[in-house]
Amino acid sequence: MNKYTIAGLCLSAAILSGCGNNVQENTQKVENHPGITIGYSQELSAEVVASRGNDVLVEICYGRVISKDGDGEIINPYDKDYNYISYSDYTKNGVLKEGDIVRTVLMYNVGTAPDDVFARFDWRIDKNGNSHYIGADVDEVKEIEGI
Repeated sequence: MNKYTIAGLCLSAAILSGCGNNVQENTQKVENHPGITIGYSQELSAEVVASRGNDVLVEICYGRVISKDGDGEIINPYDKDYNYISYSDYTKNGVLKEGDIVRTVLMYNVGTAPDDVFARFDWRIDKNGNSHYIGADVDEVKEIEGI
């Protein structure tokens, strides 16, 4: 299975679990997609990330652009000391500006370093709460059993 198919499956599972809704408060196992764990940032402790085993971990976070250079802060981090996120690609091309709110879905590779993200999807949230897809970045993904 190629990296885009795997990323698509993970993104579909995230959307089905409520990624498009307001921030939820629990990390959940997606029953109809074994091998994928969906969680919102505020619930993803170091223990959850480290013990994910062979599951793809899908993190849903909300952030704010805090500088014209694309520096960002995660609004719902588990640990306030680890709340940095970059939006520089989007601020360089004018898609985002300082103050914009963004929902990001991050997918972590299995069996690698805890912060090994293989795919990222971003949506800008407008003042009415509507989301607008702005881009994705998909890298190489390790083979995932059961997906």
